Amino acid sequence: MLVAQLESQKPGYFANIKHIIVEPGQPSHFGKVESDKPDTIFLSLDKIKGIMGANKDPESMKLAIIETLAHEMGHLNSKFEGGESPADSEAHRIMEIFNAKR
Repeated sequence: MLVAQLESQKPGYFANIKHIIVEPGQPSHFGKVESDKPDTIFLSLDKIKGIMGANKDPESMKLAIIETLAHEMGHLNSKFEGGESPADSEAHRIMEIFNAKR
């Protein structure tokens, strides 16, 4: 559902992604991508929920997941160059789109 929402705003956004894997437990990251698996995004919903504290309403959770997916897409789109800057920029750009619709 969230992938469809992102795709509706940015057609083809996940064209090169074959897998979004939800990792169990609370790894050290909210999401991650690996250079040897550029078609896969890993998410830790438990980690995302943990940082949200008391604000776990469905809309806030949805936006946190969208922001994490966009951040990881920033790493993939930049081919892992530039560190966190391209990932943070992509997350910010996508969140502006979704926050404008609220």
